Amino acid sequence: EGLVAAQPISIVEIGCGDVPLGLGLARDLAQLPQSTSTIIQRVACLDYSPAVISQMKQQHAAEFPSLSASLPSDKTVADDSENTSDPSNDQSTLKNVTTSFPLEFGVADARKMDFPDQSVKLILEKGTLDAMLSDPQDGMKNCQATVRECARVLAYGGCLVLISHWNAHTEKGKQWLQDIVFVGLQEEEEKEECVTIPTTTVKDAPRWDNWEIEVHGNEESSMPDSSSKEPDEAGPGPAVYIIHKKRPAEKSCNSKEQEAQSNGNEDSTEPPTIPIRFFSY
Repeated sequence: EGLVAAQPISIVEIGCGDVPLGLGLARDLAQLPQSTSTIIQRVACLDYSPAVISQMKQQHAAEFPSLSASLPSDKTVADDSENTSDPSNDQSTLKNVTTSFPLEFGVADARKMDFPDQSVKLILEKGTLDAMLSDPQDGMKNCQATVRECARVLAYGGCLVLISHWNAHTEKGKQWLQDIVFVGLQEEEEKEECVTIPTTTVKDAPRWDNWEIEVHGNEESSMPDSSSKEPDEAGPGPAVYIIHKKRPAEKSCNSKEQEAQSNGNEDSTEPPTIPIRFFSY
């Protein structure tokens, strides 16, 4: 069914900075021949910095007039001819821009977002986790919290797209995937409670069998420096992670206990796994 099914979807970019992926996506979507209101509810570019968000609103309000409403009253929108900071912001190449396109810029903490559970169909992240991880004290904890929050707001059938210099085609990248992504997904899974659905008690929450990960990137071509805690500068380059959230199948909350008992060993549990597919270029 793809990302767009029965109703318009929400797209969120976390840590958008001053070169948002969501902006380019909004421009492309605004050029579609059909009405975007039938497929897009919102494209929200979020960042922790109020200064960055204010800059983005002012810089792109002429192109997307819906942004003007959120500007302070003492701010005016610069004429496009004066806006030279973004060469792609050329109105001559955007002849069919939908002036009501629902592009938003907002200040937000990616570790605690104001979105309901399972409400966003596509989440984009480009280098935000890498930047967080540079904090030697709280970096890993903040990255795990961000992945956990993304898992919470991501709708079933949706995708979380991560772009990172930690490439899982390398051993360091695999460790990053395990320490950051796996832990974040697991923490969101474990905090969910059992709920009753019709006649069967199930865990209606992200489980390991509800996730699939694709790793897109170059393979490692040289021997890595295993002593370094940073991504290899001479390594294969960044990777794109596409994390799919599948709709859960009904499964009893006590199924693990029942399986263990049927095997004659109540204490035997296998470590959880997530299917990962690697794509090399």
